[in-house]
Amino acid sequence: MSTIIGFSGGSASKPAAVQPWRVTLLKLVQRWISQFREHRQNRRDLLILRELDDHALADIGLRRGDLAYIARYGKAPPDIAAADGR
Repeated sequence: MSTIIGFSGGSASKPAAVQPWRVTLLKLVQRWISQFREHRQNRRDLLILRELDDHALADIGLRRGDLAYIARYGKAPPDIAAADGR
């Protein structure tokens, strides 16, 4: 009679390595920092756009109510883009 010592499961692939908690924590902190930096840049962009008067915004095809969307996504909202054919 033979004894089975291990089970291969029929596949030769190795199981995925589990990341240590330090690596996971580091990636989480890096993502938070990246999101914070992006948020700060969006705020700066919004402040610059808000300094423009309504006439200047109209000249470049923007409306004051859409400035937050534009600062966040870097493009005009879908309703403006569809109206302008962009």
